[in-house]
Amino acid sequence: MNGVIILDKPAGFTSFDAVAVMRGLAKEKKIGHTGTLDPMATGVLPLLIGRAAKAADLLPDTDKEYEAGFSLGERYDTGDVTGKVTETCAVRVPGEAIERVIPEFCGDIMQVPPMYSAVSVNGQRLYKLARQGIEIEREARPIHIEALELRSFDVDGQKGVLRVSCSKGTYIRALIEDIAKAAGTLGTMTSLRRVKACGFTEKEAVTLDGLRAIAAEGKLETVLRPVETLFRDYPPVHVSPAQAVRFCNGGGLDIGRLRMPRIALREGQRFCVYGPEERFLGLAKAQPEINQLGFLKLFAEEKWEYKGGEDSREILETLDIKDNPPASLALGTFDGLHLGHRAVLEAALGSEYSPQVFTFKKSPSGDPALMTPEDKAAALESMGIERVYSMDFAELRDMEAERFAADILLGRLNAKRLCCGGDFRFGRGAAGDTELLLRMCEASGTQLIVVPPVLDGGGKVSSTRIRKAVAEGDISTANRLLGRAFGFSLEVIHGNHIGRGLGTPTINQALPEDLALPRFGVYAAWCRTDSGRYYGVCNIGVKPTVGSDRVLAETWMPEFTGDLYGQRVRVELVDFIRPEKKFSSLDELKEEIKRNAKTAKAMTAG
Repeated sequence: MNGVIILDKPAGFTSFDAVAVMRGLAKEKKIGHTGTLDPMATGVLPLLIGRAAKAADLLPDTDKEYEAGFSLGERYDTGDVTGKVTETCAVRVPGEAIERVIPEFCGDIMQVPPMYSAVSVNGQRLYKLARQGIEIEREARPIHIEALELRSFDVDGQKGVLRVSCSKGTYIRALIEDIAKAAGTLGTMTSLRRVKACGFTEKEAVTLDGLRAIAAEGKLETVLRPVETLFRDYPPVHVSPAQAVRFCNGGGLDIGRLRMPRIALREGQRFCVYGPEERFLGLAKAQPEINQLGFLKLFAEEKWEYKGGEDSREILETLDIKDNPPASLALGTFDGLHLGHRAVLEAALGSEYSPQVFTFKKSPSGDPALMTPEDKAAALESMGIERVYSMDFAELRDMEAERFAADILLGRLNAKRLCCGGDFRFGRGAAGDTELLLRMCEASGTQLIVVPPVLDGGGKVSSTRIRKAVAEGDISTANRLLGRAFGFSLEVIHGNHIGRGLGTPTINQALPEDLALPRFGVYAAWCRTDSGRYYGVCNIGVKPTVGSDRVLAETWMPEFTGDLYGQRVRVELVDFIRPEKKFSSLDELKEEIKRNAKTAKAMTAG
């Protein structure tokens, strides 16, 4: 099953409980939700099933609406009636007093999260501290209140109902306490119902008991909504079969060749991409400066293949070539740009023609990449390559070898010199080899340079050997075969700030799913920032001591001070220090990090 089911969550269930029940009903492990509801809360909880679960981090932050009951005159430790009364106030206020202060809480405001919340401070969840009777200072955080209305108020009972439209991260409990304080009294939340989320309303939601009954009849598909309903406010873009192949393999789309609304594009504006037969493929984002819709997220099946046909000419049109100068063209995947690849590239550089590269965005074998596309492009440019033509392998999979060589290499790319390794293959079924290429080059007067393999330790330098060394943590071998340090240049993201609390502030970088992962553990590393190069100790893994749901590189640079959030930092691994392990306490972790830093300093000094 793939799609969205709108659940009317009952009281007493956590959002995780609801997901667990749905996993059993749908017989599907991959299920997420669009925003946590506390156990006492009820209402709209969209459940993302199958491939729809990939939408969780793409949904808007401001499309949530609640009806919250409240009472005045008492304050509870939890901010709602599930806790204990900690303070009372005899002041009785009229409804006009509440109406008068409500405008102060509309728009962009700052809110201090309650102690009973899942917010982390110095690596500790606030609710865990609250249960121990510990209250600490919390920093106010920005939130947005789109609309706030007093729906009803009973002066005698000092009880009422608020309607709130707000952004993600808003605590309605805290909002009620702040409104009551501004009105001159105390307040607490007595009930909470989400009436809208992700464009879905409570009228569209199905109760848990209702879903159980539908599942018992084997008819869950009748309440399953297509994943694209989550993005129904995004403009549609319709693509051809060849463009669908390009998009489904992570490629951008030339705006000039698309059927799309004529609107002024904003950088980052999102679009729904539809392929043949109105099939929803995924999301794209506008990149007006380069006249392209960039790939954002794929929701179609991963194995999308195009078998050719009358639109096969579009394969050639996806190569953005305008009067390409006579080229000295290097051919290959060039995953990792290791010593063997560099020999081919150096052959292409050693001629009077324009040095260029024809390559693929991903390895045709499907193996994880040894470097990100951005690092690969930067490295090729630094070597002196003037143009890089990077294709999606699926677009060329079914092209005959002779046509590929004649129409693309010798034709559109205007190659006067071709350089490749002896094992270079091309065309449908990998039928083309260097012998065929030589015959075609001789007929067209093009020079062919077949570069012999580079050997190391009696074996050929290859991406396969390097991936194996990286996976085993044998970084010294991987670096030797690469002729450079294995590493990655990635954006620094926010973590849980535990390192800062320990006095060892780290930078966090999320490793791409398609990047070859080193053995989980701790490495000596060099870190290159805009301000210089610093030695560091880098942990790669899922941080078992504090827990993480994704693979991160977390690096401490003892001699660096400053803020790198949002910047790209290059981390280059030097050598393996120890495997990843779980520590019994944060103090033990802190001492181990400092020991590892001394080891890293010694390793990088050499």
